[in-house]
Amino acid sequence: MGLQMNLGAYLERRGITAYRLVKATEGRLAPVTVYGLAAKPAQRIDLATVGTVLEALSELTGSPVQVQDVLETLDAEGDQRREDARRRIAAPRSG
Repeated sequence: MGLQMNLGAYLERRGITAYRLVKATEGRLAPVTVYGLAAKPAQRIDLATVGTVLEALSELTGSPVQVQDVLETLDAEGDQRREDARRRIAAPRSG
């Protein structure tokens, strides 16, 4: 079982746009970082970035946002798809 940060799903559930989060993190995170995290789930992320995102989300929602609020578990099938993708990327290209 694995974990991933699914910021996009959290934002959608709360009715918060990535743009609003960019504005809330202005000067602390690059807009491209916020938009990237909102666009697709992340399996690797800097803890300082997570902290900044959580602080900004807490400011936007008016209540504390915890790390478990933006994390989701991957089932065995999701783990297998991720592993298959890693193998394809690492495989030498023929040609």
